[in-house]
Amino acid sequence: MQNFGVNLICVEDGIDSSKDAGKLMISVLSAVAEIEHENIRAQTIKRGKYGGIFAHKDIAFEFASAISPVFKLYLIKEFQRLKEAVLLYTRVLSRNSAIFT
Repeated sequence: MQNFGVNLICVEDGIDSSKDAGKLMISVLSAVAEIEHENIRAQTIKRGKYGGIFAHKDIAFEFASAISPVFKLYLIKEFQRLKEAVLLYTRVLSRNSAIFT
């Protein structure tokens, strides 16, 4: 940002990126954010049954919003559609098992 003559000034927290103390604070905050991001990733992502990964749906939605808001909306709609399909499939199986027993 500074290459373009733009500085970040946060009045509420007293951070000014044009000063050395502000640059240090931004560096520290970005390092802490990176560590937290890696900790969250390590805690929530695990190997899937077929070698893929599993992540909590909220994390997946937020990742999708980083790609684009349209993609996030598409992902949410698809998730809801698949959830409804699984529910319907479960109901059909339970009715069929009741008929054949």
